Amino acid sequence: MPVKISEDGIKPTRRFKLPKPIMSWLNLHLEKFQLLVDGVIKKERNLIIQAMALDPLTPSPRKAERILTSFLKWLPLPKPF
Repeated sequence: MPVKISEDGIKPTRRFKLPKPIMSWLNLHLEKFQLLVDGVIKKERNLIIQAMALDPLTPSPRKAERILTSFLKWLPLPKPF
């Protein structure tokens, strides 16, 4: 987005609408990250796994669960994660 930077801060110089395919792609990632944040805040492992499984680089929910289990072994977290 074009912006103007001054002592008053950063302000957009014009606004524009993104094409629908780009908005769809961004919304998918927004939903994935919102699910991830909700899972972490609520300490709900299942939500975290669902969020990880939505990532196109994660081959399956089962693999997402294995990745999370492996990752959590290295973190000093209180249970019940």
